[in-house]
Amino acid sequence: MRKNIRIFLMLCLLLTLTGCGVKDTGNDTEKDSGSGITPTTKPELTIPTEIPEDVRKEVSEYFPFLENVEYYYEGEGNEFAAFHVVTDFINADKNRVQMRTNNGGSEIVRVFEIKDGKLSVILTKAECYYRDDFTDTEYVDEEAEIALMEPLVEGTEWTLADGRIRYISDMEVKVDTPMGSYEALEVTTKDSDSQVMHYYVPEIGLIKSVFQSNNYEVTSTLSEIKSDAKWPGFIEFSYPNFDENIYTEQKTLEFSTNEPTASVFETAMKEAGDREGSFPLISQNTKINWLYLGDDNIVYVDFSSELINEMNAGAGYELLTVQSIVNTLGAYYGTEEVLITVEQKPYESGHILLKEGETFKVNKEPSLQ
Repeated sequence: MRKNIRIFLMLCLLLTLTGCGVKDTGNDTEKDSGSGITPTTKPELTIPTEIPEDVRKEVSEYFPFLENVEYYYEGEGNEFAAFHVVTDFINADKNRVQMRTNNGGSEIVRVFEIKDGKLSVILTKAECYYRDDFTDTEYVDEEAEIALMEPLVEGTEWTLADGRIRYISDMEVKVDTPMGSYEALEVTTKDSDSQVMHYYVPEIGLIKSVFQSNNYEVTSTLSEIKSDAKWPGFIEFSYPNFDENIYTEQKTLEFSTNEPTASVFETAMKEAGDREGSFPLISQNTKINWLYLGDDNIVYVDFSSELINEMNAGAGYELLTVQSIVNTLGAYYGTEEVLITVEQKPYESGHILLKEGETFKVNKEPSLQ
């Protein structure tokens, strides 16, 4: 049962894709998002070969890359239809954005790229609860999912890699949301037994999505936009204590758009835990040069030399400190191994000496034994 719920949850997240869809009334004289009537066939349309520059629209207008903005969507149809979205990273050089969606049960990360008049999903990571920058990811053009494509006119159509047909079905559909009414661009995606409508508005992006199949409907509608938003991460930190034990506590770290995860952890590791007798994981002068989860499911973290030079601890407390760092990063990334280097070299001190590529193992006991 748990597996089935997880699969259903991921399906719901994937259906939201990037945009928002509303129901098309199927009525030539009235286009409104509230009628519940669904078109059964795609109209035959002619795409103009030339569009005057003064009316030509671009994909970037309908999918803006916004920093520190959080979108909230209310949902109907199942418990996972409501979700919120925030921007992790914006890569201006490659015209890409990494967005994180949370529906209360899972998180999914997607990287979008605008290139050659197309908005494409080039990477999707399901159940991704850690925050690394994936905007430099390489991909195969044929495997990217095109969410929106120019010319932005009614009738533009393309076929997805899995065989589904996606097309711009309308340019001016009235969509009512808790934030007000909008004239939206409608994109319809048809499968053999279902369809999804996404609705986009200039300078905002996705405002609604509707999935319909066999008289079953799931909707997600934009209800609120928060500015100056930071994504909260609830992290289990481990701390060494003067009683020669390791204790854990929950900390909330906040991440702004384009703020390196390493810098957020660096600041947090310089603070002692709340328990009396605990001490910080690193000194005030220690820097984290890089931090990420490798494809081998090992956490890679590189510290400046101050990690060792300013530790000022005997063998026992050094073991406790290093183990606390390992436990903290292992818990955040959901892995059991952490490779610690210092200035790009294996960890080496008067008490601990690691070989090239040797890792520390997550261990909640008070020592490395």
